[in-house]
Amino acid sequence: MPDARRGPVRRAFRFPGLTRSQARAEVDEELEFHLDQMTDELMAQGWSRSEAREEARRRFGDIDFTTRFCTREIRRVATRERRTMWLDDLSQDLRVGVRGLWKSPVYTVVVIATLALGIAASTTIFSVMNPYLYRSLPYADPERLVQVGGVDRQAGWDGGRFSHLQIRDLSERTESFASLGSYYYGSVNHTGQGDPEVLKASYLSANLLDVLGVEPILGRGFREDETRSGGPRVVLIGEALWRERWNSDADIIGQTLRLDGESHEIVGVLPTEFVFPFGDLHLWLPARIDPLEAQRSDMYQIVVGRLAAGVAAGQAKSELDTVVASLAESHPDEDGRYSGVSVKPLREALNFVWDVMNVGFYLLLGAVVFVLLIACINVASLTLARARSRVREVAIRSAIGAHRGRIARQLFTESVLLAILGGVLGVLLAAGAARLLDGILPSDLFRVGSISLDLRVLLFAAGLSLLTPIFFGLAPAWNAARTSLVRGLRDGAGSGSDRRTLRGRQALVVTEVTLAIVLVTATGLMIRSLLEVVAVDVGFDVRNLQTVVIEPDAQSYPEAENIAAYFDQVKNALGALPGVESVGTASHLPLNHETVPLRVQRMESSDEPMDTWPGAFTSRVDPDYFGAMGITVLAGEVFREGTQEGVVISRTLAQQLFDGAPAVGSVVSYGSRQAQTATVIGVVEEVRYSDLVSSDRPHLYRPFLGSTQRRRHVVVHVAGDLDGLRPSIADAVASVDPLLPLTQRPYTEIMRESTLLWAMSSAFLGVFGVIAILLAALGIYGLMSFTVAQRRREMGLRMALGADRARITKTIVAGGLKLTGVGIVSGLVLAIALGSAARSVLYGVSAVDPVTLIAVVVGFAAVALLAAVLPARRASRVDPLQVLRSE
Repeated sequence: MPDARRGPVRRAFRFPGLTRSQARAEVDEELEFHLDQMTDELMAQGWSRSEAREEARRRFGDIDFTTRFCTREIRRVATRERRTMWLDDLSQDLRVGVRGLWKSPVYTVVVIATLALGIAASTTIFSVMNPYLYRSLPYADPERLVQVGGVDRQAGWDGGRFSHLQIRDLSERTESFASLGSYYYGSVNHTGQGDPEVLKASYLSANLLDVLGVEPILGRGFREDETRSGGPRVVLIGEALWRERWNSDADIIGQTLRLDGESHEIVGVLPTEFVFPFGDLHLWLPARIDPLEAQRSDMYQIVVGRLAAGVAAGQAKSELDTVVASLAESHPDEDGRYSGVSVKPLREALNFVWDVMNVGFYLLLGAVVFVLLIACINVASLTLARARSRVREVAIRSAIGAHRGRIARQLFTESVLLAILGGVLGVLLAAGAARLLDGILPSDLFRVGSISLDLRVLLFAAGLSLLTPIFFGLAPAWNAARTSLVRGLRDGAGSGSDRRTLRGRQALVVTEVTLAIVLVTATGLMIRSLLEVVAVDVGFDVRNLQTVVIEPDAQSYPEAENIAAYFDQVKNALGALPGVESVGTASHLPLNHETVPLRVQRMESSDEPMDTWPGAFTSRVDPDYFGAMGITVLAGEVFREGTQEGVVISRTLAQQLFDGAPAVGSVVSYGSRQAQTATVIGVVEEVRYSDLVSSDRPHLYRPFLGSTQRRRHVVVHVAGDLDGLRPSIADAVASVDPLLPLTQRPYTEIMRESTLLWAMSSAFLGVFGVIAILLAALGIYGLMSFTVAQRRREMGLRMALGADRARITKTIVAGGLKLTGVGIVSGLVLAIALGSAARSVLYGVSAVDPVTLIAVVVGFAAVALLAAVLPARRASRVDPLQVLRSE
């Protein structure tokens, strides 16, 4: 008898075999039989029973050895037979499954396509998340790598940088780190090979490659003398640049690059996997510092550390906090700026949108899980309907001796076949989507490798493909196998299991609608957030602005006067172009992810500690900047040509400092370490600088005159077509100095970067929402069609007795809308409950936004109505005579 303790699923999928105790029992029984036979023979020869038994055991030999040997052999044979039986059964199940699916092409195609859609969506999102969040960092023991940042005493920002002298002190006074290195990044002008161009570059301390545990694939890293001021000028290049520019020339070591007007020797090639500190960067230079002239206030380096063995990040942070507090007593103007330090895992620290990306990606992953569940529910519904049509087949197989578990296993095998085929198709679709997204998503965010289907992603897809049959195939298979033999043979497809099947499909449709409502609500909220973000008033008109970034090199433009003269010539050349209305320059642009913070206070209150002063951002601008940007002047005036006195402040800063009193003519103190004073000559309208959604800091503008700032943004206000003017802008800049490269971007592109998160999330969720609506509509349509087919006889009788077609249609539609209503209500409740999880990525809209909820309900009700009307109209056209004749 089967073990009553075993569940039905386990009995269905087990195969005959022998346990060790069972095999031992069989061997003991067999050996006992032979001993009894020999004992009887000896007793027949005149031996006593005890003597005969003892002699039989002696003649038989080592019984213990024989028992162990025979037990082992019996189990080996049984295992081989079991394996053979399993393979035979599997082969038979596969043949029958393929044959059954081939005979139902519509069902097969619909199920495979539905599963492929769900698996492709899930695999695509995971393949996008993988390089940003999961793929292993290409460094030695990456889990021990951290980035150290200073925590601003007032603002709480934890990305503060350090100077060479501070890093030296941290390294000498801490024991939590095996080593500490540093870096910073910027751009260089590359000339001498083709057209001049701007290349992104990172400046590394001599030991940073050792800290990261990275070896060049050619050449060597930096030496200590190369990081000294006046040392040899060298450069490391990336493997991708080496292959593209030098065609993988093995003699690249020793060749030179002209960067910022200086010749640099190529000493090594770093592997493609070395993405540091972000993607789309192919040059690494030594951070050149003169220890004798180093200033503690030169705080521009980012610290990377390798934790000592057995030290956790929390321990390192506690030790560093103590060290920083001690240093602050000796150096209050520099170390005193930080209340402590942050110690973050390197991947998290290098990705400057880590928190938002984490929430966004997991929101999308949750969305695709919903899509996959909806797909599985749809397939389960189809499988239940198909199982109904196979009741007689299952009953006949049971009648001729097939075990119910065997039948369930064969039907489940069909589900596994469908899932595997859907998984293969889904992976192919995901591979195409990954290639497309790899070219769309920004490459400068930190990620490891490309967006592709690596082994981790393929294992994820394989796991989904093997799990989906459990969701959609197991219950229908077991339900079909439990069909009553007598009822199945008597009623066939019209057996009493129809009512149970109908209730199951109704529950599936309600669940499907619930999940779809949650997903569509999330889509609506994200789209509403995108619209709110796009509508944010940034303080200027971006539509007709072209930006040009230029950085004159120190060799050709050594002094502030040379730099100013160059940009004056550039402005004159650009201003002479047809269609150009105005041209201005700035050190930093709004929303370009470049901000310089400082503290500002009224002169009469400047004796208060600087870290208690109001915070602001600052930038240098020329007199034409405000006109070119279209920033409104509210009071006073802006800078004039030739003046270097005074500052211009934004409206919010004027309100904070002077509380409604006139700001123009007042004196303010400002700075980050040492305070300077200046007279306010004007107040301008507020402009968003850091981002579109957070509470922005006000702004303080300073003049360019006398500044040695090299990298500047030229803002060109154009009356006509921006794209058509790009070549003319490039030619005008080249006419001043053809050896200086430039980078052009329309301001709308800068704005798109600020809205990228909402745009991406809206696009992805929009696609998933449409899929969810279509699948839910298909589920409602399928259920209504099933109901119509089941009640065909009832409809015919009712119409024969006088029921009109409109009443029949109304009855069917009402049933569909009732189920939809239950799903909508439960979906809204779940969506509201889950709304808090998405609150951090919403802007300007509540998680319980009534406009979104009403639109979702009305839209989904309309889709459900359409899905229910079509089967209802078909039901109303039933010919009662034909139905009665068939009875």
